[in-house]
Amino acid sequence: MCFKWLKRKLEPEPFTFPVYYMHWDVLSALLESKGLRCQIEDRDKPDNYHYYTDLASWTVLFKDLIFSAENYALYERRDCDDYAKKASAEAAWKHGLGCLQVFGNTPDGRHAFALVVVSETDVRIFDPNAIFECAGELLELDNEYDWAPDCWKP
Repeated sequence: MCFKWLKRKLEPEPFTFPVYYMHWDVLSALLESKGLRCQIEDRDKPDNYHYYTDLASWTVLFKDLIFSAENYALYERRDCDDYAKKASAEAAWKHGLGCLQVFGNTPDGRHAFALVVVSETDVRIFDPNAIFECAGELLELDNEYDWAPDCWKP
């Protein structure tokens, strides 16, 4: 009896945006075609499917995935990869969508940021740390800031 109540409480709210999905292998192939190498072994894939929404919906939703620079701590205790992990977890928890951690080069050096799928053939990157001038933008892989991811993980 208690479990029935718990199950009802944990059911997600209905989505107010379109939700699409692609098989993990399709996601891997899409990212590989864009020059991004997966950092995990195929046997370690976390799910069968990756859930995503369209660009218009991500433009609204991803604002929940930008976090204050006040959370930033020096000496790698809470830095760029931690912001990317938080964005990934929040996207899954709040919206039931996938957000990947990506790593690559920026004009300032190596950096971690986040990636979302916006269609069967298109992805966008963003920085979840509000300190960056581009934090409020979903960037194409070829972007004016010269942020270039080269690998990813869930």
